[in-house]
Amino acid sequence: MKKKIIVFNGMHSAGKTALAIEYAKRNKFVYHYELGRKLHDEVDYHSLTSFDEYETELMRRELQRDLEILNNSSIPIVETWHPGDMAYATQRAPKVLRVWKDTFYNTLTKFDPICVLIQITDKTFRKRAIQGEIMEDFEAMLTFYKEIIQTTVQLYHEFNIPYIEISNDGKFEETFVEVSKQLKEYNR
Repeated sequence: MKKKIIVFNGMHSAGKTALAIEYAKRNKFVYHYELGRKLHDEVDYHSLTSFDEYETELMRRELQRDLEILNNSSIPIVETWHPGDMAYATQRAPKVLRVWKDTFYNTLTKFDPICVLIQITDKTFRKRAIQGEIMEDFEAMLTFYKEIIQTTVQLYHEFNIPYIEISNDGKFEETFVEVSKQLKEYNR
């Protein structure tokens, strides 16, 4: 029997972390943080010789976490997971991406994933992303994140991973109720 896994994806400032943590908490599931963000926080990019090293390490960590998840009885709530990370690798490390895809096909034989793609409008992104920050070349950043989301969706299709899209432009509790409603069937 395949291991159920719920994955939250979305662009920067979409609210995926808050929604994933709350969903895990209310359902007594185990939340797994975004490994790409954690690795980014740990690594000095100047110490890496290439993005290939970064993406290879991220792939290794994702695969290690998968083994830990398989040994836990609870349904895991994972932020980003392989398709979201691979979307970044598409732009930064195409050689690593080929290996990652081959490895992920094997990983999928052990998992039954459902992905929750949290969508926000450009206006919401602008509002949330610049709170307390001054961002240079804001439009380029927005375009980059939109490309990552588009690539993530393409990867869902390539790997035949089911996903639901949820808008998070309103109030948190309303979005949370919609996420819970959409995932109710999967949790049975």
